[in-house]
Parts: sequence; C-alpha cells; structure tokens
Amino acid sequence: MSKYAIIDIGSNSIRYGEEREGRIPDKEVFTTRLGAGLAQTGRLAEESVEKSMEVLKELGSRAKAAGLVPRAYATSAVRDAENGREFAARVERECGYPVEILSGEDEARFAYRGAVRGGGAMLDIGGASMQVVTEDMGVSFRAGCVRCGDIAREAVGVSDCDTEWRLQQEAVVRYMDEEIKLPPIVIGSLVGVGGTITTLAALKAGLTEFSRETVDSTRLSRGDVRDLIERLAEMGDNRRLHPLLKERHDVILYGAYILLHAMELLNVEDMGVSCSDGLEGYLSELKKREGESPEKPSLFKLFTAFNRIGAFTFGGGYAMLPMLERECVEKTGWVTHDELLDYFAIGQCTPGVIAVNTATFVGKKQRGIMGAFAATAGVVLPSFIIICVLTALLANFADIPVVKYALHGIRVAVGVLILNTVIKLVKEKIKEPLGYILAILAFLLVALPSTLGLPFRVSPVFVVIGAALIGVIRGRLRKEGDA
Repeated sequence: MSKYAIIDIGSNSIRYGEEREGRIPDKEVFTTRLGAGLAQTGRLAEESVEKSMEVLKELGSRAKAAGLVPRAYATSAVRDAENGREFAARVERECGYPVEILSGEDEARFAYRGAVRGGGAMLDIGGASMQVVTEDMGVSFRAGCVRCGDIAREAVGVSDCDTEWRLQQEAVVRYMDEEIKLPPIVIGSLVGVGGTITTLAALKAGLTEFSRETVDSTRLSRGDVRDLIERLAEMGDNRRLHPLLKERHDVILYGAYILLHAMELLNVEDMGVSCSDGLEGYLSELKKREGESPEKPSLFKLFTAFNRIGAFTFGGGYAMLPMLERECVEKTGWVTHDELLDYFAIGQCTPGVIAVNTATFVGKKQRGIMGAFAATAGVVLPSFIIICVLTALLANFADIPVVKYALHGIRVAVGVLILNTVIKLVKEKIKEPLGYILAILAFLLVALPSTLGLPFRVSPVFVVIGAALIGVIRGRLRKEGDA
C-alpha cells in the first residue's frame, strides 16, 4: 500500500504532513493567503497563486524525495473561485500530483473523521469557510477569517483590522447572521479544529512555541475567547512580534470573533481542541479507497504492542496506565484519552485484572474478537512466562538483597509514573465544578480511608457506578435544558 504526503491547500495557508505508521504526527504550515481578495473579486489573486505554486512545487519534490506519494486537496478558496479549477489543473501539470477540490460537505466530513472519536460535534474555522459537523449531519458556511476580514474592512472602509475594530465586529456579526443558517441541532460536546482555534488554544496556554500535546489538552470557554479578543486587540500591531502570530497577526482577531459568535449560535459554553483534522481525515479516505484502514493494526502489531506493555510494567493494574496511555493514545492513536479512561473504569467494575480488561477492550475495538485475543495474550504472556520461571526459584530469589533493593526502587518509580498520569488526566478531563466534586468524593470514599487505614471504605465499583449515574442524570438535564 502507498505511503502518502498530504497537502491541504487552504484559503489562508498550505499545510503539509507526512504519513508515519498510518498517522500524521507533524504538520508544517506555509501562509500564502490564497483566498485574499476572493470576497471582492471572486477570483484567486495572481500574487497569491504564484506564492502558492512556489510552495506546492517544493512540497511535491520533498514528498517524492522521501519516497512518499504526494496527494493534495483544496478547500473553500479554490472551490469558490472562478479560476479555482484552472489553478488545480496548473498544480497537477507543473507539480506532478493531482488536486482534489472538496465540496463543503466532504471538507466537513474529512475534518470530522480526523478530529472526533467517540461522538460529539466539530467546529472548523478556516480562511474562507466554517464547518459544523455531527455524527448525523455536516454543514459548511462561507465564514472564514480571511473572507470575514475582507468583508469587515470593506464595510467599514478601513485597510487593517485594528482601525474601528468595534465597527468591524458589528460587520462580522451582520455577515455571519446572514450567511449562517443552522439546522436544529443539540450539541453535547464540541471539538474545535483549524489554525484559528489551535492558535487561540496555544495563546491561552501561554505558549510561544507550538506544542501539539499542550494544545490537544486545552479547552476554550466563551470567557476565554472574549479575554483573548480583548488581549489581541490591545496588542495592536505588536501582534506580529509574537512567535505564534507573525503569520496570522492580521486575521486572528477576525477568526477569534467568528469563534465566539459561533459558540453563541451553537449555545456551547466551552469546547475541546484538536490538532488532528482534515489532513488525518483525508489520509483515512485515501486508505479507504485503497481498501486499507490506517486505524486497523495487524493482529501481530496488537500482540507485540501489548506484549511490550506487559513485559515492562511492574505492579498492579494501575501501574500499566502510563504505558497504556503512551502506547494506545499518544503513539498509535488507537483510542483517545476519554476512551482509555472509559475502558479503565469499566475494567474496574468487571471481573478480572483492570489492565488486562483494558487491553481486551482496545483489541476488540481495533480488530474484533481476534484483536481482543491478540491484545489480551500479548499483555498476559510476559508475566505468565516470568512467573513460571521464577516459581521454582522464589524461595531464594525473594531474599536476595539486590533483588529487594531493585524492587523497592521499582515501586517508587511506578508510584511516580502513576501519579504523573493521574495528574495529567485530571487536568485534561475535569473542567467543571461537578467534575471536581465527584473527584473529591471519590478520594474521600476510597483513597483517603485506604491511605489512613480506616475501617470504613467504599468499593471502587460503587464509586464508578455512582459517578456514571450522576453523569447520565446531568446529561439528560442538560439536554432537556438545551432543547
């Protein structure tokens, strides 16, 4: 099967990512403003076209030199421009690879496929368009940061985003209210993608250098976005001096205001952020067309991955959590953080070893029953072999001083690894008062009595079941309130 380099020809920038083990771990961004002036002229500007062609030629050569097949897709600017098809044909002719011009629906679908796991809705703000997608529907609107910026400046009669900014905000709202006609939908959880949203998340986190891991674990509330708008407006022309804004300094305010207004229209108070988006979704589509799914590892790969986890984890089921997170979430993307926590919680409530149950869940999700067998066998086999070998030696082995010291050090290290993973998961997943209340109650009912040796303690099974019931009740109440 082919290995791809994916090129996203957007309205504000061109993005490039190389496939590694069915994923795109790193992306590069080249700001070419292909959609600049499109709202006024209906055409791609010659200067932007030439700048984009230069980048696209370089990326095609780089991909081929790396032994990858370059494949490009174009979004709103090329789709809407009178000379969009002419531009796509020129890219294929001069750069040597095809450009697929996506419909608004396909653009939304691919972004959703790349960003969302386990349900929910997605919001993608690009340079010339905005998409709102759920499991059941997807809509695209001509309301990106470059397009809205052009419209706002023309409406107010200014040449930059800082002059008469309040009047420009009003112009953006008028345009969005005319352009965006949302069907009746109820949004539970929302994930935001695209350069505007990921940049705002990085700014909220205080970054000066982009970190995918940090951005993926950041949430944005309406209050956060309002604060960022005020902060960015106060910076004025100094925005161009910020390392994360030098290529977005003149459009980020429009994008932030689009995001705020979109959250208000969707009646969403806060949202998650994902660096995975249309690049991953388009790669998945290419693999699907070839008859290969990048999300389905071989049985052997499942076995070896969980074999490593089983071989290098010392301690109980909780000690496996850091390695499960590293292998299944960060390295392979087989499951999300949320899914891993769900599997671990269910594993706590069902018979058997927590980590083994979790391995079975992951294997079943990836490759069905055979995947469940492969993952379970992989995680159990190392301890089975080691215990069989050590059984005959146990009487003498346990009393060897060196072994005692080694086990003591291992226990300390494992404790720190568990604590680090727990802190990370708590920071990422507890974002509202109810979550903190449940966490404190769980600590008081389970962890504190166990730590202090108190006779009264509640089984973790009842704590998990109780938390699940509270979550269901809260979700139903929120859904009724939104309806």
